[in-house]
Amino acid sequence: MLFDLHGMDERLRTHREGLPAADFSVFYHLISIDRNRDIMLKVALAENDLHVPTFTKLFPNANWYERETWDLFGITFDGHPNLRRIMMPQTWKGHPLRKDYPARATEFSPFELTKAKQDLEMEALTFKPEEWGDEARHRK
Repeated sequence: MLFDLHGMDERLRTHREGLPAADFSVFYHLISIDRNRDIMLKVALAENDLHVPTFTKLFPNANWYERETWDLFGITFDGHPNLRRIMMPQTWKGHPLRKDYPARATEFSPFELTKAKQDLEMEALTFKPEEWGDEARHRK
């Protein structure tokens, strides 16, 4: 069974001896209770092709793991039933765990909260029960 899945931005990694060339990687952590064994699979990805097939048909619990990995790293899981933000607000721009994401306040222009921006953020915070629980895939 799948017990974890995560991404990693490896563009600044040094000491790559014995490792495949990768700008980004997706790690799948699988476990067998019957055999008392676990295995980790690493999928190496090039920055210009951040696509892997979804695991949700084989492991339904991959759903939120894949959404989190897409949200934070921008890695697309092709065929995912509901690939949308899960950690960051829907209005967030970019993927914050990428090494090229600006993380210092000095890298941003001064913040200005306009009325339009405030309205957009308030709308994004509105609780919509139909968006919880992945009902979108059940409407097909």
